[in-house]
Amino acid sequence: MTMLIDSHCHLDLLEAGCCEGGLPGVLDAARALGVGHMLCVAVSLETYPAMRALIDPLPAVSVSVGVHPTGRGGPEPDVERLVDLA
Repeated sequence: MTMLIDSHCHLDLLEAGCCEGGLPGVLDAARALGVGHMLCVAVSLETYPAMRALIDPLPAVSVSVGVHPTGRGGPEPDVERLVDLA
């Protein structure tokens, strides 16, 4: 079976009660559909640490640091800071 990769998701932004079984339910449903790995994409530097803490224990999910291009407010990221967080 071909393994699919979800290359852009925001698992940290799931709303409470949005999905049966919460985050574990979403991961189980994805796995059942052949998704073997996911990339959880950060939307801000402020929310990145919490996202990282949520996702780090999940072996089938990686994280990427960054900011949403239309995001407003917060510090302007610089390359050194992004590399340090990655």
